[in-house]
Amino acid sequence: MRCLGIKSLINIIIFTLISISMIYAEENKKPKFSLERQAVESRLNNVERLIYQSSGARRVAGGSDQAKALQEQAANHFEKAQLYFKSSNMQLANDELQQATLIMFQAIRLVGTGEVGESKLKSDYQKKRNSLQALLEALQRVAVEKQSPSPETDKIIQYAEAADKLAAEGNIKQAQQQLNIAYDTVKQEVEKLRSGDTLVRTLKFASSEEEYVYELDRNDTHFMLVKLLLEDRNINSKTQVAVDQLLLQARQLRSQAEEDSEGGDFEEGIKKLEQSTSQIVRAIRRAGVYIPG
Repeated sequence: MRCLGIKSLINIIIFTLISISMIYAEENKKPKFSLERQAVESRLNNVERLIYQSSGARRVAGGSDQAKALQEQAANHFEKAQLYFKSSNMQLANDELQQATLIMFQAIRLVGTGEVGESKLKSDYQKKRNSLQALLEALQRVAVEKQSPSPETDKIIQYAEAADKLAAEGNIKQAQQQLNIAYDTVKQEVEKLRSGDTLVRTLKFASSEEEYVYELDRNDTHFMLVKLLLEDRNINSKTQVAVDQLLLQARQLRSQAEEDSEGGDFEEGIKKLEQSTSQIVRAIRRAGVYIPG
């Protein structure tokens, strides 16, 4: 009996150790998140965007009833997480956020890309196509100003036309690839302005009005450079505020120049346009991209 008791005890100990080991292993599978208040608050913001504002959320909103039901479940977990966060229970808030995230991803997977996704692809394509056209025109104007035509212009146009053909045939993803090649080529061409060579400024004008038109075109070109050089650039919030302020001043000066020209004062309009363009150059440089002034 005593021997049987010892064996039983050993079996109990072994079973307990195995159970503890399994529980520990299961816990290790779970992602580890910081329970610092700031970290949990950041996750709250991220999960809120996922459930209510993301492109996936928009697809779910237009999807099946099952997907919408999952989204509602995710929202319920998110609301609980908010309550736990307010009561300073970071562990439970974190657990609810994890549930909300998993369920929302289920909903998004359920709807897939769908019609909303295809619509977004087409919309994104058109936006980038419009940007490409504007930047191509800017490149051509810069080439005239520098008296140095870009040898890549014809290639860019060919890529753009190929992209449009694919888009018209419904091959939007392949069209996007062609468009990206054209867009990157334009970017490379215009970024050559960063080499430090000075734009030609020894042009002769027959009248102040003609010079005003030239400066107006030059100002347009620099606004295009803002879009090209800063569109995908990561800028911290402090720098972004400074850049936005410089661009606001540039737009105000541009508006004043247009008013001057409408009143027939082209000389003053020229000065304001030059000042506007100078502010644009400062904005681009402030963002960390050197271009000649």
